[in-house]
Amino acid sequence: VALDRLKRMRILATGKAAVPMLDALLSRLPVAPSCDVQGVLIAPESPRSLPATFQFFRGGHPVPNEASFAGSRAALSMLNEVKDASAEDTLCIFLISGGASAMMELPLDAGISLEDTVAFHRALVASGATIVEMNCVRKHFSAVKGGRLALAAGSAQQISLLVSDVPPMHLDALASGPTIA
Repeated sequence: VALDRLKRMRILATGKAAVPMLDALLSRLPVAPSCDVQGVLIAPESPRSLPATFQFFRGGHPVPNEASFAGSRAALSMLNEVKDASAEDTLCIFLISGGASAMMELPLDAGISLEDTVAFHRALVASGATIVEMNCVRKHFSAVKGGRLALAAGSAQQISLLVSDVPPMHLDALASGPTIA
């Protein structure tokens, strides 16, 4: 990725480690002043500082909350704005860590309420299913999981940096695979 040629960069950071991951990226990322950098942070705690072009949402964990829905809508909106952009000048960076399955949630069916979504997540956690099995089910429920965020970014170049809390060889289960189908 030729960072000096980028016109647009979109960054999504979500999960329990989203704040330190985003801080580390922003402190080391050489971006041309002409590059339009925007982002969404969905995390359990507020960052010490955040660029003015970023939105913060305090996502719920272990069950989603209204900010989980709002953050997911903001992420999809941000990505949809660049989905038809040139891959040569647009980069989407996804910083994903454990806990994002609840912190970043939005049902595929708009008729499903937050209360129903919370009940769904609680039932999954109490089911005795493994994390891989739970996140497989979540992928089919969610508008932002199962590779749907990567699809929303369209033809833009994409990089996913993952801090995993799932068994090795199951990275699609991390946060229910927002960038991995």
